[in-house]
Amino acid sequence: MERFTISLETKLADAFDELMARRGYRNRSEAVRGLLRSGASTPGPRGRRRETMTA
Repeated sequence: MERFTISLETKLADAFDELMARRGYRNRSEAVRGLLRSGASTPGPRGRRRETMTA
């Protein structure tokens, strides 16, 4: 597993924590993985499909 670090404004971090709780993620890492997996297969800008990431 690889680690990376991001910086968020406090309000954005708080909103992410609320989203994480609503969706039932146990921690931020699990939430980021889930969002990356689901977001990677949705249409991108101008309707183009984004590449699908797999674990």
